[in-house]
Amino acid sequence: MKKYIIQSIAVVLLLASSARIQAQLKTLGVGEVKVPPALAQKISSEGLKNALDRVTQSLDGQITVAVHETRKFKLAARSDMRSVLEEQALSGGTIAGVDYLVVPSIDDFQDISEKATFETLGKTVLRRTVRVSLFLKIYDTGEGRLLEAVSVQAERTLVDENINSATTRGNATDALLLEMAEETSSKAARRIADVIYPAKVLAITGDVVTLNRGDGTGIAVGQIWKIFTAGEALVDPDTGEVLGSEEIYIGKAKITSVLPKFSKGEVVENLGIVKGSILRP
Repeated sequence: MKKYIIQSIAVVLLLASSARIQAQLKTLGVGEVKVPPALAQKISSEGLKNALDRVTQSLDGQITVAVHETRKFKLAARSDMRSVLEEQALSGGTIAGVDYLVVPSIDDFQDISEKATFETLGKTVLRRTVRVSLFLKIYDTGEGRLLEAVSVQAERTLVDENINSATTRGNATDALLLEMAEETSSKAARRIADVIYPAKVLAITGDVVTLNRGDGTGIAVGQIWKIFTAGEALVDPDTGEVLGSEEIYIGKAKITSVLPKFSKGEVVENLGIVKGSILRP
């Protein structure tokens, strides 16, 4: 009985701890992926509307999944975000229940095919390259300001060597488009996390730094990361708006190991690295 009580208490404490951690997460809303009218018209005139629609629809869901996998945010329901944005339900510069808002749009899409015929071999080779560029506006809804506007790109190529004939255009396979959408979403999620929560030094022991970026966040062995300390606040003299803080270079580190939730790096230069310092690749 005593053992059972102790186990029960441990479970309760674990659940309470998990709830506190969850409560500390900021809520992020992701808007629907938009395609500017001019780009949509251009793509339609080229006969690529179906391919663009497939990518857009895939990005809509995959960005949310990729952001969730960063473990940095609570996510607002897509249906809620759509209604909030459509009705412009803003109050005092905030969106109820949402700390940050991401508005994504596709600003470039290309589907390029190249054909080569080898008569002696009796076959035609088709090389198809699909590219997408996603533009992200990241807002701090509490302060009612744009934090940053960033762009991410992805490219996928498919080579088919076993066709009897080919044209310069056609439908790219679903696999090609979905892979590209997945890569774009993963890059977008990492940029969003980096803008709102820059990587930071968790600990420094001798010439080894530990940072809060782990597997699946784009970090890799061999990368060089610069390290900064936050300086004074940067204030727009005309509007009084706080634009962020100055970042002062204090060193750099080379990533030596990547673990599930954090990574380690060898300090290459140290001009005053301390716990809490900001890292940027």
